[in-house]
Amino acid sequence: MVAIELNPTRKPPSCEEIHPIVAVTQPYAGLLGLVVILAFGALLGCGEQGNQTAAIMSWIATLASTLRLYPQLFSNWRRRSVDGLSLDMQVYSVFGFGTYSLFNYGIAWTTMRDTNAMLSCMGAYANLHALLVSLLVLYQCTVYNHNNQVVSTMCQVIVCGAFIITILFVILNNLVTIEFLSWSNFIDMMCYLHVFMTMIKYAPQVELQCRRQSTIGFSIFGVLYDLIFGLSTLASLFLNGLTPHDLWLFVIAWVTIAYNTIFIAQHYVLYRNRDDGSLQERRALIYLRA
Repeated sequence: MVAIELNPTRKPPSCEEIHPIVAVTQPYAGLLGLVVILAFGALLGCGEQGNQTAAIMSWIATLASTLRLYPQLFSNWRRRSVDGLSLDMQVYSVFGFGTYSLFNYGIAWTTMRDTNAMLSCMGAYANLHALLVSLLVLYQCTVYNHNNQVVSTMCQVIVCGAFIITILFVILNNLVTIEFLSWSNFIDMMCYLHVFMTMIKYAPQVELQCRRQSTIGFSIFGVLYDLIFGLSTLASLFLNGLTPHDLWLFVIAWVTIAYNTIFIAQHYVLYRNRDDGSLQERRALIYLRA
């Protein structure tokens, strides 16, 4: 067996160690992402038939959900550290995006048999993409410095319990014929699990930042992208006419908006001038200097 030595105290590469173009554009990468989300969302939405305003909001939500994890991913890579990022939140995110991807593919498959619903298809691909990127972030948590942080027992119990319930549902569905164990109910259960994971996944990050009295290590642009996702999703729901079938998405939108508002308040108000002297994420995508 080959022993692999990990050096969690390795310092991140300086600007001289990266490509000059990257060093120059890095401070503006987060703002560029905001422009891409809003501009391309408007362009794609204008090409849709029917309610173009609702289509624009839907495309902005899709693009924001696609890009919202990249600021944190690149921030971790740039710093070679995940200190300040809640491991519990990452575990909840991976499981939540996994269940949401199953739900979206089930809905998209059902919808595509009847109509050519492009947004439903794009939503399914966007959530699969979010799952893959969240897995990369979780992998970073295993190889980068995490300041001795571990996944809590509560998180392990909740995720393992939800996973066991999902597996049992699939096994029983193939062994017995019961209406309760139908494919449609399985899709609904994936939706409920995603809503549940969304409602609890942000709480560990809020608690961690309160305990550290700092938001260093948690990308603010990821928060802004996520907030745009919540706002545009809520707007599209109202513009398309909110129905009881959209209640789960309505809850997700409000939960996302509420938590990200707390993150913004922590970053720009509560802990704005507090610095632990180790991590310097204070400018744009990677470092946002106060």
